[in-house]
Amino acid sequence: MMRNIRTRVKILETLRHASMKENDQIMALAKKQIGGYARALLEAIRDPIINVNTDGMIIDINGAMEQITNAPREKIIGIHFSSYFTDQDIAIKKFNEALIKGFSIDSSLGLRSRNGTSMDVLLSANVYKDAAGEIIGVLFVARDYTPIKKAILSMQEANKELESFSYSVSHDLRAPLRAIDGFSQMLEEDYAEKLDSEGKRIIATIRKNAQRMSNLIDDLLSFSRLGRQALDLKNTNMDHVVQTVTKDLMDAFPGRKIKWDIDSLPDAKADVSLIRQVWFNILSNAVKFTRKNEHAKIRISGHVKDGKSIYFVEDNGVGFDMKYADKLFGVFQRLHSASEFEGTGVGLAITERIIKRHGGRIWADAAVLRGATFYFELSA
Repeated sequence: MMRNIRTRVKILETLRHASMKENDQIMALAKKQIGGYARALLEAIRDPIINVNTDGMIIDINGAMEQITNAPREKIIGIHFSSYFTDQDIAIKKFNEALIKGFSIDSSLGLRSRNGTSMDVLLSANVYKDAAGEIIGVLFVARDYTPIKKAILSMQEANKELESFSYSVSHDLRAPLRAIDGFSQMLEEDYAEKLDSEGKRIIATIRKNAQRMSNLIDDLLSFSRLGRQALDLKNTNMDHVVQTVTKDLMDAFPGRKIKWDIDSLPDAKADVSLIRQVWFNILSNAVKFTRKNEHAKIRISGHVKDGKSIYFVEDNGVGFDMKYADKLFGVFQRLHSASEFEGTGVGLAITERIIKRHGGRIWADAAVLRGATFYFELSA
């Protein structure tokens, strides 16, 4: 009986030792595979990667870093990482920031290359930790900034050309327009007795179209400048902005009878001059498109939701067909004829561009002969 028990115990111990040995082999194999996977992942990334310890000493790099420096991994390991950057102070600052915050976002600086020159890179950093949660190193990724830099320079050149074109439009086209309008006015005033009603009508049409072209040039120039104009974001009192805009509109149309329904509006972070232009464009449209309604009503309201200030302007004007809503904010896109309602077809395009530059959005809802509602949102 006892012999059988001892035999069974020996068998169990043998099995346990075999199992432990097998587990050790499995763990060793897993570690080897993980290490191989990590190395393959490191080498698959074409951007230079530098792995440093908490003292900033290089403990590993990838093949892309070897190619840039023209030095084998063995010669680079053990050197302080900052020595490979043209601005060592910025590199060390990023290292310290990563140790404190856990990461450091892209910064532009030079990575020393094989021939003594430097390559423009965007350097980012992230820490990595052990199983206990302690930081054991920092991983730097140096992304080649050269293509981005070329794209920026190309964009700057394009902006210069656009500014030159804008100057040409502003000066070269305005002169003949002023001449057309000026000489037409002279005909209208000095030769009125010699002109019949049809002649007067033709001259009036010439002047009207010359003035409309001048307004169109102004709007196009405003639209083109919006992308280059710096934003001065401040906490903006929208109640005050709307009050001044509505007063200006009523002064401009003293004969209009409009019932204004204006709620208290939430503030928003905005460029005051640009956001005033947004309100003016939307409200002037509401005034314009309610012109045929004897009992014109315009409602203005807003609220805050999820950190956004949302505003709307509702009118009981002519409205529009929602199947054409995709054209609403396009340049020169008009949903009503110029003979019926004046305008250049640029105002809402300018409005949308301003709001997008603020990081917001604008949309509308309407129905034919049932009015329109314009909504837009900004950061609260």
